[in-house]
Amino acid sequence: MSKEKKVEFTVGDLLDHADEPRWNSAIVGAGKGIEGANLVMEANKRPTLYCPPRRLAVTGDQYVRILRGYLEKNPDLAKQELNSYGWIMAEALADTFPCK
Repeated sequence: MSKEKKVEFTVGDLLDHADEPRWNSAIVGAGKGIEGANLVMEANKRPTLYCPPRRLAVTGDQYVRILRGYLEKNPDLAKQELNSYGWIMAEALADTFPCK
């Protein structure tokens, strides 16, 4: 008899609590971290993770909306453990701002 592992806190739970400062900071921090990595890739003439319009400064609320919209399109990802939210945010940004 196998026991299914119970996930304590999911990426969907993170979004459910996005109005709380510590969880909002986690979402925005992930977005800003990925943005920083993207800028380094671009500066080093390497392929970027996503391609936002020039002069766009993504706000904290926009990071939350980007993640929420991506999870609405991919609801199974909302069930992932919380430690998955970084790569899910990277996918959400790439989906929102695809490189051509």
